Amino acid sequence: MGANIKRLFGEEFNSLLLLNLITAALTLPVVTLGPALVALYGTLYKVLDDTCDRSRVRQFWTLFKAKFWKGVLLELTVGGYGAMLLWCSALAGKLGDRGLVLWLVTVLMGSWAALSSVCVCQLLAATEQPFGTALWNGICLALGRLPLSLLAALSTYGVLIVCYLLYPISILPLAVILLSAMAALAVSILTPAVQDLFAED
Repeated sequence: MGANIKRLFGEEFNSLLLLNLITAALTLPVVTLGPALVALYGTLYKVLDDTCDRSRVRQFWTLFKAKFWKGVLLELTVGGYGAMLLWCSALAGKLGDRGLVLWLVTVLMGSWAALSSVCVCQLLAATEQPFGTALWNGICLALGRLPLSLLAALSTYGVLIVCYLLYPISILPLAVILLSAMAALAVSILTPAVQDLFAED
């Protein structure tokens, strides 16, 4: 893991800056958010796997086009699940003390979804699995490699929480490096597990 982080933040730092700029631009039209993140993760995975195109930008666009619909499905799945969790949370609030169990279950399922989403995104990026297979394997990976998936989720959502807390100051660093840094940390943490479990996919 340490070697992966050193490589991405050392040898590939300029690539991280460029890929971050492209990804940040693609998050503005919401429909391309999922495909952009999958392409970013996939490019970084290929860098670590030594199968990346010499032009990191060309590799990004190749993956963006190849995995576009998987990225859209990921985005719709996360959005739909998130909407359901918000509805459950609102219902628990209306129920008052009687809604405590529902609120606890909502928090538990939201936390599990956050762990699983990082794994699913990386599997979609790093393998050729169909969306449904990657979704199931991502959930299993989050459980089976809990310490790694927890660390990857903390690095991912930790960056997003910091951005939210420091808004609007965080807009510039988000556009410059934070998206790539978030992805680089998650990829560095989970790549050994993905290679070990899904090397032939």
